[in-house]
Amino acid sequence: MIAAALIVTATVTTNAQNWLTAGNGGSATQALGTTAGTGNNFDLRIKTNNVVRMTVKQSGRIGIGNTAPKSKLDINGGSGTSDTVAVVNAVVKKTGAFEIPAIMGTSQPNPGWGIGVQGNGNDVGVFGNGGNVGIIALSGDFADTTSATGNESDGIDAIAGVANFSIGGYFQAVDGQFNTGIYAVCGPTGTPSDSDNTHHRWAGQFIGDIVYSRAFRFSDGRLKNNVKPLENILSKLSQIQTSSYTFKQSEYPGLCLPGGNQIGFIAENVAKVFPELVKDASMPEIKANRQGRLARAAVSFQAVNYEGFIPLAVAAINEQQKQLDTKDAQIADLNARLSAIETKLSGGSSAKLSSVNNVDASLEQNNPNPFNQSTQIRYSIPADYSSAKLIITSIDGKSVRTYTLSGKGQGQVTLNASELSVGSYTYSLNVDGKILDTKTLVLTK
Repeated sequence: MIAAALIVTATVTTNAQNWLTAGNGGSATQALGTTAGTGNNFDLRIKTNNVVRMTVKQSGRIGIGNTAPKSKLDINGGSGTSDTVAVVNAVVKKTGAFEIPAIMGTSQPNPGWGIGVQGNGNDVGVFGNGGNVGIIALSGDFADTTSATGNESDGIDAIAGVANFSIGGYFQAVDGQFNTGIYAVCGPTGTPSDSDNTHHRWAGQFIGDIVYSRAFRFSDGRLKNNVKPLENILSKLSQIQTSSYTFKQSEYPGLCLPGGNQIGFIAENVAKVFPELVKDASMPEIKANRQGRLARAAVSFQAVNYEGFIPLAVAAINEQQKQLDTKDAQIADLNARLSAIETKLSGGSSAKLSSVNNVDASLEQNNPNPFNQSTQIRYSIPADYSSAKLIITSIDGKSVRTYTLSGKGQGQVTLNASELSVGSYTYSLNVDGKILDTKTLVLTK
């Protein structure tokens, strides 16, 4: 029977035409003297301690710890409990300005598909632990004839399996200052600004629903210039149309558009009123191609910054509140006037009106009104009187503050916002126990 392999042991001869364990002399033309292996279609096996450690198949595949390699280099690290060391350990040192990789995996540039490094693990597929960077994934352009854009480039493809609770990419920041689970940058410094719609650069693009616990946005005043209050927002918001709609799921299957009835804005309408809340965008619509990979065709559309409507809503509420406060002041003033007229018609105000008309006494409208910091109330009292007071009353008729007036002729009382709660009040001039006049004031936020 013919042997199926050549077993190389330490008992080889020292003939110059054979492979010597101590090395061979002779010239390079002595093929048998400079080559170790078989001269036929048998495998080459190398033993130590009478155990086959490495097998070189006749096809050229090499197995270490594996007598039937299925790859160009097939290493079996074993499965015993004593196997506690790495299967492959590659150590390098940076030389000058050169970053030397310990292990490099490169795929052929043509026809355009290939995986540089693939890690399959029951626990972890690829683990990178570095003092500076654990894993660097750089993408470059390459021709993709199946893609409408002509270029496709991914730094990392993280795909979750079909099992429940699978995660395509898991990122965690442990305890410590300024630690970040995932950090994405939208282009290097010096690239066109974010307002430049000709450059569709995004720190992140997501197709499908996003769930998160909380989010914070840059808002520190030290980061901003040209800060101006929003004005006349109510009239602008009234031009925004809100709509219910459904997405064209069948026309854009790769965008994972939500199904069912939706409520929101139409970007084109928003752009007419608030162009700063709308940006031109493009995203890759992912589809499977004939090579079993993913092809991408750019889909262009307009996107709306829904978060930007929050300050608009707050500004509109403040505007509306000021309008309501002004109306409340007008209503309260009308009620006071109506009350005075009713008192006159009932015959109970002759003394009061006589005092106003015949005595040098008056009460002016506070200025400003409405107010949110302070306001001034001017008055005039007669030369001869026993007592004079300015009484402030809540809208429900309760006296909240009383100012004792002194002197004669014209005077002024300054009312600070901190003395009252927000709301509408009436204030009256009381001379010698008689209410000579009443007016209304409004305190806003």
